Amino acid sequence: ALHYTGTPFVFTRTLPINPVLPTITGTPTLYTISPALPAGLSFNNFNGQISGTPIGISSTTHTVTASNQYGSSSYNFLITLV
Repeated sequence: ALHYTGTPFVFTRTLPINPVLPTITGTPTLYTISPALPAGLSFNNFNGQISGTPIGISSTTHTVTASNQYGSSSYNFLITLV
């Protein structure tokens, strides 16, 4: 199972966020996110980490999928920038 602790996320624009890593059962070889994160935030496809400094105001639901040769697991969460 894939999970991001602390969701839904509320981040303040222009303030760096504490990097967020997922917890997961298994060993994924790739993480993907859809849609792309808001401006200023970045997503690491190798470990699923979200980091950066948001620069806008928005509220968006994102889906992260972790996958390997045996299958995949997805997790939906909301990011709100204020």
